Amino acid sequence: MGDEAAPIIIPTNYGRIDEFDDNSEDWIQYTIHRLNHYFIANNIESMEKKRAILLSACGKKTYKLMRNSSAPQKPGEKTYDDIVKLVTDHQNPKPSSIAQRCKFNSRSRQPNESVSQFVAELRQISEHCDYKATLDDRLVCGIKVDRIQRRLLAEPGLTFKKAMEVATAMDMAAKNAQDQEPKPVHKVTVRNEEYAKCYVCDKKGHLAKKCRNRGKQNAKEKPKFKQSSQHGKGYSKQRPTKTHFVEEDDEDMEDTYTMYQLEGTKWKPYLVSVKLNDTEIQIEIDTGASVSVISQETCRHVFGSVNSLKKSPCSLRTYTGEKIDVLRKRNVTFMYNSQ
Repeated sequence: MGDEAAPIIIPTNYGRIDEFDDNSEDWIQYTIHRLNHYFIANNIESMEKKRAILLSACGKKTYKLMRNSSAPQKPGEKTYDDIVKLVTDHQNPKPSSIAQRCKFNSRSRQPNESVSQFVAELRQISEHCDYKATLDDRLVCGIKVDRIQRRLLAEPGLTFKKAMEVATAMDMAAKNAQDQEPKPVHKVTVRNEEYAKCYVCDKKGHLAKKCRNRGKQNAKEKPKFKQSSQHGKGYSKQRPTKTHFVEEDDEDMEDTYTMYQLEGTKWKPYLVSVKLNDTEIQIEIDTGASVSVISQETCRHVFGSVNSLKKSPCSLRTYTGEKIDVLRKRNVTFMYNSQ
């Protein structure tokens, strides 16, 4: 028994400390948080040993800063706390309390900023303001949402924790409700013969070309339409800046055309490039239109003059029955994608 060797106890270190990198973390996090936890985990209480570990693990760049800041002394001649403070004053100088208070008092919630992000920013700013009582005041005043603000003001004995919980919950509820709202549908409504009004007998339910009274003595004459002199008059409320000319291929087409109207969300028009009489122009695709129309300005650009076109007796009407004057008509050569 007496000849047996005593067991060798090999100390085990928990975790490891990398050299300090100011690009990935700040000095406070490195020393006050990570390094202190390393000391606790490995039962290191000696200040001399803590100093030795810090000086050997901090890295070349940080050690050079320590040596320059402690000259004419050497870093090893200073206490652990003094070394930490030297680098802290260089890396994380304490900002002016007055400047931080001004920044804190002017900080309001930004558009599209969540309550959690706003609170995190307030906490960071208030760290060097030297007061804590006004943190909840700034949260209530800076939330900038009347519904949440009224709810917080009505809360008795409001604390910062309670204000944060209420504001965050209401903010998330509003976002969830918004996500569940039905999206508007781009709907096309069509006006059929049931709503059409005949100019011959002045009755609804059919078009003039199907009227039984057409050609009789008591039948009304076909209405005359004035040539529009306005630039920018359109055939629907969503296109208030166009004056139209009608392109008509069949002389026996209906006298009155129903123009469709889009309802719901206003979408950007779908435009394509085409050749009209060998002139390249951009047109809007509208699959609900009964006829093809172009503006008076485009007509002049393509044909040189509106007067070179035939007069058109046809009329355009919107879905709501509003009459739109037509200038002229013409058969044209139309080409899209070489077809």
